[in-house]
Amino acid sequence: RFVSMMRLSPSCNQVELKYADRKKCSDKKLRDFLKYNLRYPALALKNKTEGTVLVQFIVEKNGYVSDVKILEDIGDGCGAEARRVVEMMNNMNQRWSPGLQKGQVPVRVQYTLPVVFIGR
Repeated sequence: RFVSMMRLSPSCNQVELKYADRKKCSDKKLRDFLKYNLRYPALALKNKTEGTVLVQFIVEKNGYVSDVKILEDIGDGCGAEARRVVEMMNNMNQRWSPGLQKGQVPVRVQYTLPVVFIGR
């Protein structure tokens, strides 16, 4: 059974765009969202904590994010910050588009997102 990936922005869902281009557009919008909303925790800055936090979540049929879990945490507040930003997606004007089974039936999709923390 084929389930397509979720998409963040209606502007990425244009019919004339190929799947690869829609995915590239959505990935960029997600990276931009993280860039503008992620705040490096003070303790992590102080301790020079760097690395990748893995966040897993479900995109529901209605486009909301649920069941946010930290799979890998680097500590010093980075996991909590990654969770906060992922949960912020539910407060956006735009919603994720759910996955589609056979191109038509909306389904829940599990997504794992790497959130990178690199000191400045």
